[in-house]
Amino acid sequence: MALDISKPIDADDPDAKRLLAGLQGNILKSHGRDHSVLVFFQFSDRKLAARWIREVAQTVTTALRHVEEARRFSSFRIPGSLFVNVFLSATGMKHLGLKTPRSEAFTAGAADAGKRLADPPSETWEAPYRNPIDGMILLADDDLHYLSREAAGIFESVGDAARIVAVERGTVLRNSAGDPIEHFGYADGLSQPVFLKSDLRRNRRRQWDTAAGPSLVLVNDPNSDGYGSYLVYRKLEQDVPAFKAKEEELSAALGLGEDSELGGALVVGRFEDGTPVIHQPYGGLSPAPNDFNYARDPLGSRCPMHAHIRLVNPRTHESTEHRIARRGIPYGAPGDDQVGLLFLCFQANIEAQFERLQINQHNRDGLTGIDCAPQAWPSRWDGSGRTTFAFGGFVRLQGAAYLFAPSTRTLNELNG
Repeated sequence: MALDISKPIDADDPDAKRLLAGLQGNILKSHGRDHSVLVFFQFSDRKLAARWIREVAQTVTTALRHVEEARRFSSFRIPGSLFVNVFLSATGMKHLGLKTPRSEAFTAGAADAGKRLADPPSETWEAPYRNPIDGMILLADDDLHYLSREAAGIFESVGDAARIVAVERGTVLRNSAGDPIEHFGYADGLSQPVFLKSDLRRNRRRQWDTAAGPSLVLVNDPNSDGYGSYLVYRKLEQDVPAFKAKEEELSAALGLGEDSELGGALVVGRFEDGTPVIHQPYGGLSPAPNDFNYARDPLGSRCPMHAHIRLVNPRTHESTEHRIARRGIPYGAPGDDQVGLLFLCFQANIEAQFERLQINQHNRDGLTGIDCAPQAWPSRWDGSGRTTFAFGGFVRLQGAAYLFAPSTRTLNELNG
């Protein structure tokens, strides 16, 4: 019986093991390391490029190994090995003589998508991203010094195969409770689709089920009998001082007092500790609940219709197929002049998932929207009054790429 990937899979099932063995890790579950290095490159000589990628592919973390190492860590607290992914753009796949998957958005690239997404022109991006990227290697580990040495090894191995054009470094930020946060200070990664049965919580979900089939993020690899996934990368610079100042202005405009945390919670949809604003007008729920929907708040009196988490995940039956698997990581240290998010997400359809969500956010989402029109905010939590206030413009796109995670078989069988 063929494996059904329309619902969560059992990693111990023989058919599932075969799927996981040919799939790159990090797609069905986050790699879980605290530090990441992203190495972007443009190919030179085709044969040398194929040989180089094939050599790097020998170290790629398969989804099967990923699951096994996660279990070992859960049982014995033994960290996993260096995590490695290899991603290729449409131009990179063509350079290597590979068939590209059928996706107009992927083939055209991230710069072309700017017209649909109302992004700033690619000419304004950071210099390395103004020309097409052929691919990216992701390295991740909990030991920063070890990770840096391994990243140096990529430079030493590339030779004349490619030119490395950019290197980005990300580090997980945590709050006092140890939960991952982003630079604006809010708990991150709380609501992700869950693809493996072993990762599903045992308690029954009554209002919102995080379970998802791998088909949400997997597509057939046109160069093998395995699966791959589309990866969207965006470097998002965050203006933290301006965001925090605007939070205080919003709280004051709503009569909450400048020190109130409710103003920011209305922007995000959660308080900084992760407590959903749909539940109560103050934080403090631990662990942060995730089993909720917006059925009892149809007008946005508790959680505004334009709150970040409500826009990206309306938690309706119709919205389940548009979810993405987020794998981003912050860059820069708090207090640095330039900080932000190395946004990464996997999906099976760029247009129907990432782009649909991004278009829905534009001009509405105060957390990620570039130029937001004035929004209507609840003058009182769970009240009928509204106050108009413009909140947005604190995130700047500095670069982007549409990439594909080929199956491990495709990478290992490159001709060069």
